Amino acid sequence: MPNKSTKKHGAKRKESYMPNLRKFQYMEDIGHLCAHYERSVAKGHYSNEDIDQDKLDDDRTNLAPDRNMKQTEYINEKISEIMGDRTLRKDAVRMACWVVNAPRTLPDDMHEEFFRETYNFLTERYGQKSGLGEDVCISCYIHKSETTEHIHYAFLPVLKRTTTDPVTGIENTTQSFCAKELLNRDELRDCQAELGEYLEARGICRKKDILNGQTKKDSNGRAYSVRELKEQSRNRTRNYSYGRGRF
Repeated sequence: MPNKSTKKHGAKRKESYMPNLRKFQYMEDIGHLCAHYERSVAKGHYSNEDIDQDKLDDDRTNLAPDRNMKQTEYINEKISEIMGDRTLRKDAVRMACWVVNAPRTLPDDMHEEFFRETYNFLTERYGQKSGLGEDVCISCYIHKSETTEHIHYAFLPVLKRTTTDPVTGIENTTQSFCAKELLNRDELRDCQAELGEYLEARGICRKKDILNGQTKKDSNGRAYSVRELKEQSRNRTRNYSYGRGRF
């Protein structure tokens, strides 16, 4: 790892961090994260020193469709549509987000294609599992202002289930927010491996570029966030977790 004392502010240092997944329950926290994704926070109000705040305008590309509303409004709208008369638990996961970094071996001119195909893969995967198609994606912003270019693929952790009445034979399909079942450990492992295979088949990068190093996890099996990994790489001893309103 480069020594922190030799790192110049704004210089791009590519790292081989694996894709990692985070889950969010509370709309207040989700609102802060959405503001981070879309860079709606004004320059000078970011505590993350890896962000070159002179390049915030480079982070405006959203690969998801334009919803013509705030991300939080879209989430609430889809909750109402999906849940109908049912009540969503207060502690239910309302948004999940894959953070996928450009591999350190990937040429700069391949980054856009890498991110676009990663978006296509994740949208197909979770659009099918949820029955929502592309509507499953809340947003997918490309961030170029930080030391490692990456995307935040924010999506609705919805699972579609189909059951058959044993008497009538009639099929019944339901959708619900179910991150525990949808995003279990097997899914995290399989999604990373299959993403690598998908990108390799398209000649974008090698599978091992995606799987290099395995996702780092804490003692509870939770994947560390990009920022936590960066803190570790600088050999800081303090623990870090997302603080409300801090980016």
